[in-house]
Parts: sequence; structure tokens; C-alpha cells
Amino acid sequence: MATKIELKSYHYIATSGKHIESGMKTALVKTSGPKWMSVLMMDGTLTVSRVPAEELGFMKDLTRKGKPYPLKRAVRHFRAYGKAHGISKGAKKFLREAIQ
Repeated sequence: MATKIELKSYHYIATSGKHIESGMKTALVKTSGPKWMSVLMMDGTLTVSRVPAEELGFMKDLTRKGKPYPLKRAVRHFRAYGKAHGISKGAKKFLREAIQ
């Protein structure tokens, strides 16, 4: 089964105890099943995370000059970010799959 990888702007809310953190992050999203999806966010070290599929409602497509943001360009930026901040083997594989 081929899965599609898309570029999204992810509005997240994270809670740990009494602290609530929220914001926007750029993410590559791979929806591989009905319950979970794989997400590669540009935040710290690039690692692939699994998040519930319901989170897709908090994500918007990224655009550039009114058109969808080019995936190859985004992968190039993710790789440069990973080179500077660290990247896991899973994230490298994720980026390879994105441009195939």
C-alpha cells in the first residue's frame, strides 16, 4: 500500500502537568492507517513521531505564493535542518520516501 506524504503546518497543544505549550510547527505527515499517522516535525532533533489521526484536523496545507509548497523543496530544507540539529535514521528514511 502506497502512502502519501504531505507538508503541513501543525498547530499543536502539548501539556505536561500544569504547563501548557502551544504553537505552530512545520511537519511532513504520512497517513498510514485509520488511527495513527507518522509525523516528522521541524523541532529539535529530527525524529519521526506517531500521533493520533484526529490531529489531522489541526493541520493546514502549507502554501508558497498561493500554490502548494513544493515537497522537494521542503525535503531539502528538512535535510539542511537535520544536518545542523541532528537527524535519526528513521527520519532519513522518511525523507527518502517523501521524494520517491
